[in-house]
Amino acid sequence: MIFSSLTFFVFLAVVLGLYRALRGDQQRRWMLLFASWFYYGWWNPWFLGLILMSTLWGYAFALKIGEESDPLRRKRLLAVALVCDLFLLGYFKYANFFIDSFAQAFGITNTTILEVLLPPGISFFTFQSMSYLIDVYRREIVVCHSLRDYMLFVAFFPQLFAGPIVRATEFLPQLLKPLTTTRENVAIGFQLFLLGLVQKLVFADNVATFVDPVFKAPALYDTATLWLAMGGYSLQIFCDFAGYSLMAIGLGRVLGFTLPQNFDMPYVSRSITEFWRRWHMSLSRWLRCA
Repeated sequence: MIFSSLTFFVFLAVVLGLYRALRGDQQRRWMLLFASWFYYGWWNPWFLGLILMSTLWGYAFALKIGEESDPLRRKRLLAVALVCDLFLLGYFKYANFFIDSFAQAFGITNTTILEVLLPPGISFFTFQSMSYLIDVYRREIVVCHSLRDYMLFVAFFPQLFAGPIVRATEFLPQLLKPLTTTRENVAIGFQLFLLGLVQKLVFADNVATFVDPVFKAPALYDTATLWLAMGGYSLQIFCDFAGYSLMAIGLGRVLGFTLPQNFDMPYVSRSITEFWRRWHMSLSRWLRCA
């Protein structure tokens, strides 16, 4: 259910209608949580078990780390929790690579039955869970005792598949106050969403129609066309990724949440270091704080 699809617009209309109709803060939180689970399970309902498992052990480990006073035990609990997260991420990210390598080494031609489906958004919700555990360990955030609110932090649908990566210190404090939205937030949010939609549909998708054929058969094209394709791909990948991030930020704003900026005109950077700071900024912040 991508943001530019008709199915998503129907889903969003239902969510916003319910959000406006429900007056109670607790009802709105439950509705957003179930809507986020529905959104995640749309492609493959079995993956709901995966995100629930990851969420539950992150919540449980954080409670134990927050209650524990012994520094060594706290460090061990954090290490076990992070290993669990990294194992989960590594298995789904690289299992197919090892299966293919094994098959090539032993001459196995049919490995379809062994292939592992990659759950969408697994990097984003795993990184967010890890950031929460690290922040609790460092005592930079108070342990979230509400399982529902923590589940909403992990599964919040606007940024679940394509970011930005939201740290617990950026999201959970927003749940300490009632969920409300304003006309200003709705107006700004939809403007951001529309801008991101234009980047995705008008620029990224149209440039892809030129770039993709060139990259599929580069020997058929002259040097000038290849250089144009390289430049076009740079534009395509930026507008695609930045467009999705901007749509996510806009949707969050409509619902009353502030999500962090993810791109800041990276192609005007004067150095690789500056480019790194401007490109996928939420990942850079996560790596610096982790």
